[in-house]
Amino acid sequence: MYRDSVNRGPDVSRPGGSKNCSDWNSDPSLFVEKFFVPQHLMGLAIGARGVNIRAAREIPDVIRIESWEPSEYNARNNDPVDNSGDHGEAAMFVIEAKV
Repeated sequence: MYRDSVNRGPDVSRPGGSKNCSDWNSDPSLFVEKFFVPQHLMGLAIGARGVNIRAAREIPDVIRIESWEPSEYNARNNDPVDNSGDHGEAAMFVIEAKV
């Protein structure tokens, strides 16, 4: 599993899933972690029928967990959330939680 930079700030204007970090406010009480999972390990990350993702979403203070396919996070305007960097065909996960 690849680990990438940590981005801080809430996503207050993303009801449907905008992938632009400029939409985030700078609230220091929220932590946003971005990491990449290679396609061949996606089954382990998500779990059978999504059990791992559902369990992670039930952890106290986790606000949101999203996953994006490689085609959904191409670099746009040097946005660090959209920038896949050197991760090839890896899915990107973004987790937002209260600190």
